[in-house]
Amino acid sequence: MAAGRTQHSRSTGHVPHKSQAKKKEPNPALESSFNGKTIAFLIVVSIILVFSLVRMLQLKTRYISLKDEVESLEKSVSVLREDNDAYYNSIMSGVDLNETRRKAMESLDMRYPGEEQVRSYTLGGS
Repeated sequence: MAAGRTQHSRSTGHVPHKSQAKKKEPNPALESSFNGKTIAFLIVVSIILVFSLVRMLQLKTRYISLKDEVESLEKSVSVLREDNDAYYNSIMSGVDLNETRRKAMESLDMRYPGEEQVRSYTLGGS
């Protein structure tokens, strides 16, 4: 009779449930690849990666602030250079070289050198 029932369940098309049909066997390769040492290593690497990324962001922020400071100083130098050039030009435009020569010759008794005061030299290698 047991044989008849087996025959009957086969003929009715009864399919056993997946969990009943085949249980998954543990994969020893998978279990051994994620042991405690591997997990600890991955945690340490993750922590190092996070600290490295934070440090990189800090350095990038410092770079940007220093770049902005350099640009500000360059603008200041440019303004100071323009002011200096304008001041120099105003001084030079106020100087009359002919008047300076006249005062030097009259007030300070300066003269152009005479023939006896001028000495010529030649270079020895030429």
